Amino acid sequence: MRTTSWIRNGMLCTSLALCALGSRARAEQGVIHTFAAAEDPNDKPVHAAYEAKDFAGLEKICTDILKREPKNTKRQYDLACAQARLGKKTDAFASLNICREDHYFDIQAYFKHMSEDHDLDTLHDDKQWAELIAKIKPVAERNEKLISLRRAIRASLNEQKFKDTIAQTDEFLRLVPPGPDSSDVLLYRAEALVMLGQKADAYGILEQYIAVSKYYCADLDADSFLAGLKKEAKFKALAEKARQKTSQLAAARNTK
Repeated sequence: MRTTSWIRNGMLCTSLALCALGSRARAEQGVIHTFAAAEDPNDKPVHAAYEAKDFAGLEKICTDILKREPKNTKRQYDLACAQARLGKKTDAFASLNICREDHYFDIQAYFKHMSEDHDLDTLHDDKQWAELIAKIKPVAERNEKLISLRRAIRASLNEQKFKDTIAQTDEFLRLVPPGPDSSDVLLYRAEALVMLGQKADAYGILEQYIAVSKYYCADLDADSFLAGLKKEAKFKALAEKARQKTSQLAAARNTK
């Protein structure tokens, strides 16, 4: 069984965590597909069924989990593998397409090892396989480009190459217009603008950053790149606005 998981200090570290480290652990046979970043109490029965090659049991375990947790994409992927092993091609493709449509799924990790995943070998001769790959590949390639751009943006900021940061954020924002998925890039752009002395433009970008942030706003007071603004009343008002937005977002999450 090949696995995208690995064990460290007795805890399961999943492929999403490994992706962040830029590496992947693989063994020689099969795959256990654990994409979430935290340890999952369901991992043990899923792994046990897989190790025992009890694919019917694995299908049932994953189906039961998905009844309770319909958005558990890693179990949807495990279910697809069990279904493929059982020869249930139609069901397997349906499960894989649910994974593909999940906005928060790690599409890069998914695409990279899918074609090497022996659990899915029985699907390769079906025309739906080529169709699925054709849908995933451009999204995965685009996301890889965005990841590379984010790395380049952070590097240029740290190296104080602020004009490069502006050019890189321009490129990123052409691909992902200002919104929740590019809020961090807006902040990087504002930081570079401040360092280049373009304060008016920086304020406009900071306003955008606060408006589109969906999960939390950074502590602007603690941002060393924004130090040139900190004595200004306008900045203090923005920093307070960011704190209030973070509190509102946290309260909204807690009420769900």
